[in-house]
Amino acid sequence: MSADEAQAFARTAARVQASVARQLEDAVGAAPPQALFIGQLQGELDRLLATAAAEGEPIACQPGCSHCCHARVEAFGPEVLAIAAEIDHWCSDDRQALLARLQAHRPKEAAGLSWLTRPACPLLVGGLCTVYAVRPSACRRAHSLDVTACRSGAPVIPQRLKMVVGAAVLTQGTLAAFADQGFDTTAQELVAGLLSALATPPAQRSWPPGVSPPSAEP
Repeated sequence: MSADEAQAFARTAARVQASVARQLEDAVGAAPPQALFIGQLQGELDRLLATAAAEGEPIACQPGCSHCCHARVEAFGPEVLAIAAEIDHWCSDDRQALLARLQAHRPKEAAGLSWLTRPACPLLVGGLCTVYAVRPSACRRAHSLDVTACRSGAPVIPQRLKMVVGAAVLTQGTLAAFADQGFDTTAQELVAGLLSALATPPAQRSWPPGVSPPSAEP
């Protein structure tokens, strides 16, 4: 990245940060910060990917294509909470089956395997993501222009530069705005985060931990 490009990146990220900061101010006491974080970051990433795909080469990713679902995934606190809330609605058998997969996956995560040799994400069933609607931003920005490269474990996966840079700008600006307000914006490994969240009663889950979400009532 050239000096001019780095400056343009910083300016755009600062604009995102300022926009999110204004939204945070407007939402005080009216909406949980988790919802705002997810709506801003994930919603904008979805729109960015759709625009990038429409303007350039078609994205090769299709339902059932799950090569990237073997990679290590890190998620932010609100994203983990959203997935846990989705899983809360599953039937007991499905929840227990997932917990078993999550617990079996952890030792393998610590083994330092490459993404090509690591087991699939425990949330993947039959080649499909069971929490696709609430998948974390790391999964939303992952894309490829050539499925052959993904299948072979190529060291470089061809991607849309506009999507890669745009996702980085959105993420940096959003995290900065929330960090300025004292929120923990540290990412955590998804499996470990989910195990911790699911072991906590739904009413006690919050971001940051131990702080009750603000009421939506006036």
